[in-house]
Amino acid sequence: KPDNKFSVQANRAEVLFVDYIMNHLKPKGRAGIIVPEGVIFQSGKAYKELRKNLVNDGLFAVVSLPAGVFNPYSGVKTSILFFDNEVAKKTKDLLFVKVTSDGYDLGAQRRKIEKDDLGDAGVILKGFRTYVRNGENQETIESFINGSGKGFIVSKEKISETGDYNLSADRYKVISDFTNQKYPLVTLGEVIDINFGQRITKSEDQGTLYPVYGGGGESFRTDEFNRENEYVISRFAMSEYCVRFVSGKFWMLDSGGTFYVKDESIVSKDYIGKVLVSIQKQIFACSRGGAQRNLSVHHFKQLTIPLPPLEVQKEIVEQIEVKQKAIEGAKQVIENLERERRYFGQLLRKLDCITRIKFGEIGKISMCKRIFKEETAPVGDIPFYKIGTFGKSPDAFISRDIYEKYLSKYSHPKKGDVLLSTSGTIGRVVIYDGEPAYFQDSNIVWIDNDEKLVLNKFLYYVYLATEWVTTKGGTIERLYNKLIEETEIVFPDIPTQEKLIGEMKSQEEIIEVNKKLIEIMEKKIEEVLSTI
Repeated sequence: KPDNKFSVQANRAEVLFVDYIMNHLKPKGRAGIIVPEGVIFQSGKAYKELRKNLVNDGLFAVVSLPAGVFNPYSGVKTSILFFDNEVAKKTKDLLFVKVTSDGYDLGAQRRKIEKDDLGDAGVILKGFRTYVRNGENQETIESFINGSGKGFIVSKEKISETGDYNLSADRYKVISDFTNQKYPLVTLGEVIDINFGQRITKSEDQGTLYPVYGGGGESFRTDEFNRENEYVISRFAMSEYCVRFVSGKFWMLDSGGTFYVKDESIVSKDYIGKVLVSIQKQIFACSRGGAQRNLSVHHFKQLTIPLPPLEVQKEIVEQIEVKQKAIEGAKQVIENLERERRYFGQLLRKLDCITRIKFGEIGKISMCKRIFKEETAPVGDIPFYKIGTFGKSPDAFISRDIYEKYLSKYSHPKKGDVLLSTSGTIGRVVIYDGEPAYFQDSNIVWIDNDEKLVLNKFLYYVYLATEWVTTKGGTIERLYNKLIEETEIVFPDIPTQEKLIGEMKSQEEIIEVNKKLIEIMEKKIEEVLSTI
């Protein structure tokens, strides 16, 4: 139970521990504290007070880590707070460093990969401390940090402006993106304003001519429109992808908005739109709230961008549009090929000499037995999954003893088995890779398939193409085992299955190539903007 000896009054352990460590450092003390991301941006009074104390007393650097670096124990997003009382007293800035990889992938198994930012992060931290301690001038320090491409500095005065002392790197990253800019910086509030949409009630007689958009996407249709060919900015329930272009006529709800420029003689609307799309993460960092984050218009308008002359703005728009067309083309290829996977069943029906069979004839349908909540823990030996998190961060962990006890008593999928979700995300399919793991009871089923009739990989594509008939148990929609057993499929002989699997694999490779192309083009767009 917290006592009254802390400088911040709170009932959150992460707040009190950081407060305790900070207040117990010696005059020349140093510390590094790994904290959950909530410490960085939460809007509660205790969090704000803690961050204010950190900025004013000892904190000199914040290193952002990707979610998953502590898998399999926890997938939570974290940052590292670095304290050095000597350094903090000699600088009016805070150093921000972003680590995107620590040498391992971010899945539950944490397999080693080539990319590793930790060494570079260490060099930046050590260099910043050395320059500050030696009294190097600001220009030298900024040149060193900006040259790294992985860090940037922000004045403590800037961080304190809004009163919430937010330590999210993305809140200020837009400044670093343009540190080498050739043109004057302006705040968004100086050049644009938001025009939020209007509420409209969904009813049967609304019409069908125009789509109705909220902050996150189309909801229904109407015969009226209040926008045309506009960039839409989410207002409520935001995600990191909160800006998009909507072509044609549409109705904008009040859960989102569009923008207009205040003076078209100095700023192009297309230029602003391209910039907003490129800084979506910074815009998302301007949101507030817990589970559903809403846009803080005040913080949004404080974001800073460079403002080149109109002719330069036009050139930038043209360069970005070329790359965006490549992105749109790649997305269309991905969408078409993913649609082909859903049409796999139609492809089968066109084959000659194929047999119909029920899923129940392939093998027995099995499911994991229920594990009670008290048998799980935040950390442990064996990851515990639901179908929605398989391949990502586990929901919890169980001990190896419990895992082996359940394996000895109940059936469990073997490597290569196709797992099917029967509740929640009904129809979601994954192939079990054989790594030790346990799965949530009856929400996940698989067929004990000996692959004499049907190859598992072929079964995977059939599952994806199957239109499941579900039923409701109370208020919850479910796919019951009996329904799966009675569902008929058509299947060819094993050589034909192998041929079809190869064709589908080729399509998946094309999908991955196009996803990579999208990443490259998005990076090139960032490079275009960084040159201004």
